Amino acid sequence: MAVKLALEEWRHWLEGAKHPFQVLTDHKNLEYIQQAKRLNPRQARWSLFFNRFQFILSYRPGSKNLKPDALSRVYASSNQEDPITPIIPSSKFVAPVRWELENSVRQAQTREPDPGGGPANRLFVPKAVRSQGKVSHRLPQGLLHPLSIPRIPWSHLSMDFITGLPPSQGNTTIMVIVDRFSKAGRFIPLPKLPTAKETAELIITHVFRVFGIPQDIVSDRGPQFSSRFWRAFCQLLGATVSLSSGFHPESNGQTERLNQDLETTLRCMAANNPSSWSSFIMWAEYAHNTLCSSATGMSPFECQFGYTPPLFPDQEVEVGVPSARQFVRRCHLTWRKARHKLLQVSQQYQRQANRRRRPAPTLRSGQRVWLSTKNLPLRVESRKLSQRFIGPFKVARKVNSVTYRLYLPRSLKINPTFHVSLLKPVLSSPFALAGKPPPPPPRIVGGQPAYTVHRILNSRRVRGSLQYLVDCEGYGPEERSWVPARDILDPKLIRDFHTHKPGRPGRNVRSRS
Repeated sequence: MAVKLALEEWRHWLEGAKHPFQVLTDHKNLEYIQQAKRLNPRQARWSLFFNRFQFILSYRPGSKNLKPDALSRVYASSNQEDPITPIIPSSKFVAPVRWELENSVRQAQTREPDPGGGPANRLFVPKAVRSQGKVSHRLPQGLLHPLSIPRIPWSHLSMDFITGLPPSQGNTTIMVIVDRFSKAGRFIPLPKLPTAKETAELIITHVFRVFGIPQDIVSDRGPQFSSRFWRAFCQLLGATVSLSSGFHPESNGQTERLNQDLETTLRCMAANNPSSWSSFIMWAEYAHNTLCSSATGMSPFECQFGYTPPLFPDQEVEVGVPSARQFVRRCHLTWRKARHKLLQVSQQYQRQANRRRRPAPTLRSGQRVWLSTKNLPLRVESRKLSQRFIGPFKVARKVNSVTYRLYLPRSLKINPTFHVSLLKPVLSSPFALAGKPPPPPPRIVGGQPAYTVHRILNSRRVRGSLQYLVDCEGYGPEERSWVPARDILDPKLIRDFHTHKPGRPGRNVRSRS
């Protein structure tokens, strides 16, 4: 609308102009309005009006679009100071209102006094009672540490799975294996996610048999790769196991990126018949291995064997060699060129990535940290209104320069190894307590430990048994757990829950006639 009104205002200057003019806007999507295929009736009428002008819509961020932004704001004198007055006049107050939160803050101030220097008529909130519900707007911590560059093909591998595909010739999963040196890929269709033993058999059949035993295998923390069988299998072969940290797919970013390209390729090939993707998987693999890689400057096939196979007979060139010595010499020369290029690209990518990051703090064993809830499977009623950080938890040990292992409660059934970008050190003043007060110990009722339940969040039936999701007082959301209905001693909690959520499963009570 702003563009239309502007063109109507200066139509006598712009319509029929010899040269096209430029329209700057801070609305990114407006750049594509002239190429849009679907328009509502109002946009269609405006499009006919826009055809009378020759102009280019260009995006300019709001921080650089200062002149229009200043004109859209109401002028206010900097010397004018409006007194802050309450909405309700003082004559209408019967008694001062004191919140329960304010009482908690006052009690915490006895342990952490107000250091002074703050604004007047403001309440100082000690760190001991500050919640971790704020979103962090700082740069993610932890500089990029690229994986080591291999020296020969198929010595360092990375693996992952693509799931959720429609059934195609009995297959629903693709196993992706990538050579980190040549960027070559092997795409193996599977009927389901394999077990650790089945994964080992697939590796032997499709990789070890052809390219030999690798030195290192990078993967995520799926059950196939974190099992004891997989570790013992790789240890017997002399290969190291490198698992990515929790909720940090950048550790295996090479395979994640290849997964996106493979999904895009299959989407184009099998757009008309999605259940036929399995028949195109070999062509997708051939296309990837013969496509020039931006990292090495050559195709994965050429990086392995020193030449690129032709696709059509008229493109065939002389690829043979007169002797095996010349073939080996050509392969070694190709590998040296590829590794030199990989080192350059890795250093360049590291410099670019670290511009948007900050150095990670050095954490020590026993130090307390907050853990981000961004990817945690917390049992909360609303993800948007839930806490952004939970804890604090103690650091168990340092895995590497950017990965730490934490002591987590058993109810939080996830791997306790996290990237430092998901952690925040607990900062406290010398006046504060030694951190968050420990949760209250259980009481002994009938010889068994009992906890005080704050409220019931949900209910379910598991094999005919009724269970409730309870939130205990003094414990964080990571400690919420499902307990049998017979373990809840206060029936009022159950009645209150079903009063607010009558549609949830509960005890079936039949009336007597």
